[in-house]
Amino acid sequence: MIKEPQEKLSLETLNEKLERLGREMRGWVLKADERSALDIRRLGVAYEEMDTKFRLLMEGFGALHRRIDELEQRMDEKFTEIDYKFDIVFERLDKIDAALAKKLDRDEFLAFCRARI
Repeated sequence: MIKEPQEKLSLETLNEKLERLGREMRGWVLKADERSALDIRRLGVAYEEMDTKFRLLMEGFGALHRRIDELEQRMDEKFTEIDYKFDIVFERLDKIDAALAKKLDRDEFLAFCRARI
């Protein structure tokens, strides 16, 4: 059920009310647009802040990657040096064993080897 207005509106009164309603609606739209613009600005600021932090994070990861590569290279060099030194030590031990084998007879040599182990 639609209620009929209690007073009859004149055309001028109706136009005034429509204009006032239109102004209010434009105000709502403008306020919404202003809020949207403010939200967009806030999003832009947040994006720039996140971008800056992301770039710093990536620079940090890059620096860590370089340091890990340098450490890996130094470790490879050290392990190569250690392998070389072990090879020299084992060669000398083999020469010592061969020299002892010549000096001692077989039984004495086996007893000597068992004593070392």
